[in-house]
Amino acid sequence: MTSDYQEIPGTVIRKKEYMGDRTLTKVLLAADAESIEDWAFANCSYLRELWLPATIAHVSEKAFQNCEKLDRICLYCCRDGEITTAPNSTNPVLLALARKCYPKDTDALIAYAKDETAFLKFLDTRIESFLASDDCNDFVPFLAGGEEDYLTEDAAAAFRHRRQILKCALIYERLLAEDRAHILAPEQKRICTEWLHTHNPAAAFGIMLTDTPHKDIYSDLYFSLELHKDLPIEVLTDLADAQPELKAKLLRKHLEMTPSRSNEVFHKFSL
Repeated sequence: MTSDYQEIPGTVIRKKEYMGDRTLTKVLLAADAESIEDWAFANCSYLRELWLPATIAHVSEKAFQNCEKLDRICLYCCRDGEITTAPNSTNPVLLALARKCYPKDTDALIAYAKDETAFLKFLDTRIESFLASDDCNDFVPFLAGGEEDYLTEDAAAAFRHRRQILKCALIYERLLAEDRAHILAPEQKRICTEWLHTHNPAAAFGIMLTDTPHKDIYSDLYFSLELHKDLPIEVLTDLADAQPELKAKLLRKHLEMTPSRSNEVFHKFSL
C-alpha cells in the first residue's frame, strides 16, 4: 500500500456520505467497516480503486452508482498492521467489472469474491444471459421540458457502445482467469468467442482503444484468439491510427500471416 490511498473511517458508510466527491481516486475502507449504504460513493467520477476489508457484510447495489472509472476492487486483510490482499480472493479487475455488469448482485459478488473459484462459478451462471441481453437495457434518455432531448439517439448509441465494451471486457477477463486454472465450460467458451467475432471491431478491438485496465493484456488475447483475421488489415490499422504501438503489433501479426507481402505492406504503411 502507498500513501496516495484515502482512508475512510467508520463501521457504516452512510447514505450519500461521499456522493459526488471528486477528490476520491483510491479509497481504503477501515478494517472494521461493515456496511456501505445507498449512494454512499455515487457519482464519484474519479474513483478508480477501492479496498474493502474481507469481513465486510453489506454493500448496497447503489453504493457506487455512476462510478464508471472504478476499475479495481480489492479485498484485504490486516495482520500486525500490514494490509495485504486477502488470500484466494478474486482478481480486483474482474471483481470491479462484474459489479458494473451485475450491480444488483453487488452483495453476492463481494461475498463470493473471498474465494475466486466460488466467484467464477457464480459469474459463469450469468455470463450467457448478459451477453444475450439488449445493449440498451437500463438506458435512461435525458428529458428536457417533458420531451426527449434531441441528442437522445446519439446518447443511446454511445450507451450501446459502452455496453458492448463492458461485455467484451467481461469475456476477456473471464478467459484470462483460465490462466489461474479456473477453466470455462466448453459451451460457454464457444458462446464467448463467437460473441467476440460477431462484435469485432465494435468491442473486441474497440476496447483496446479505450482507457481500460489490462489493455495490453487484452491485445495479446485478441491476437491469440485470432480475432485480427476477421477484418482487413486496413480497417484495423485505421482504427489504431492514434496508437502507434498497437498499430505496429497489427502489422507484425499481419506479416506473420502473409510473409510474402512484407515489402508491399511496409511500403504502404510507411508512406
